[in-house]
Amino acid sequence: MNDAAFVPRARHLAALLLLAAAPLHAQVTAGEWFIGSDPGFGQGHAISFTPGGTVAFDQALTAPLAPGPHVLYMRVRDAAGRWSHTQARHLHVQRHAPGHVLTDAEWFIGDDPGFGQGTAVDLAPGATAELDAVLPAAPGPGAHVLHLRARDAHGQWGHTHARHLHAHRTHTGVQLQAGEWFIGDDPGFGQGEPLAFDPADTLSALAFGAPVIAPGPLFRWAGVRTLDDAGNWGHTAMRPLLVRPGGAGVIAAAEWFIGDDPGFGLGQAIDVGQPAPLITDLLFAAMTQGLGTGDHVLYVRVFNDDGVPSQSYPVAFTVLDPTGVGELLGDDLRAGPNPTTGDFILRTEKPVTGMQLRLVDGGGRTVLEAPFTGDRARLDLAGFAAGTYHLFITDAEGGHRVLAVVKQ
Repeated sequence: MNDAAFVPRARHLAALLLLAAAPLHAQVTAGEWFIGSDPGFGQGHAISFTPGGTVAFDQALTAPLAPGPHVLYMRVRDAAGRWSHTQARHLHVQRHAPGHVLTDAEWFIGDDPGFGQGTAVDLAPGATAELDAVLPAAPGPGAHVLHLRARDAHGQWGHTHARHLHAHRTHTGVQLQAGEWFIGDDPGFGQGEPLAFDPADTLSALAFGAPVIAPGPLFRWAGVRTLDDAGNWGHTAMRPLLVRPGGAGVIAAAEWFIGDDPGFGLGQAIDVGQPAPLITDLLFAAMTQGLGTGDHVLYVRVFNDDGVPSQSYPVAFTVLDPTGVGELLGDDLRAGPNPTTGDFILRTEKPVTGMQLRLVDGGGRTVLEAPFTGDRARLDLAGFAAGTYHLFITDAEGGHRVLAVVKQ
């Protein structure tokens, strides 16, 4: 078993360290926080920071709080007076008596033996403890839960902190030498269909054919596991399967829809070109005009030459702008303003390389192409006619995103 280490920490000073982001075309000018009941917009505790499109602030909480769980809320306001969503953070206030000093600690794995009955940890007395220790116990291979707690000079025990760990069986020169797979019910170790491969200490990929016999359930589970040269079986990796009657055929048609499923064949058609067993880089424009602000889901599916549909693949997105065309969502990419009268800006959380931008007009003509390297790109649309365009964003791995851009 590999040695396990833990580093518990006890903190007795709460500080606020949060990030707030405004829409690309807005400036954050004010902010507030409160704990518990909402006092109303503008009635919370003010937050001090320098106005900007994105702000960060670190502020100590001054509210007197009783020991126990609480919820901290924060929101910001832009220069137009619009408040953002109210963000919540959970916190726990520990009892802190004068002269509070942590004097000892203990840990245990599995069942709680009772306060003071765990394995003692050497601890230098202080208001804050940071521990780093090697567990001398040797739990058997598998999942376990490590628990830790500390006691102060008043004899009060703190909360019992839990950490999940997994103990692996190890030995020198381990080699994976065989494997097996199954579909449906697990037949038991050594009873599945055999897999053959050259012995190795690591398998990063394993390809094999698994014939599926119909009739049977539409959705099934496939299991794969390997055996080492010490006779130990690894975890069984499970993967879902969708079994359709008949052969796979070729992809002959595709469609998309947003929200409720209109039924097979009743979505918005996608031109797939020449039917083929595999189609990649399929680009299409999905209009979001008319959608309300908030979260939505776009679905895409294909049909083979027998008219048999695939699964419907979901892509979640959010409409932020009241006109129905908002920012491109995601933790890594922001775009706007949208609609725009000239400049259109794209920003990323981290610098990117190898990204390509292509703007297409309503007639399908490419009107602008540009590379995107770094964390910011600017497109000048001032000379373009008013209307709706589509911006195709291709990353270095060949992945695509499409954003409708409205030029006013």
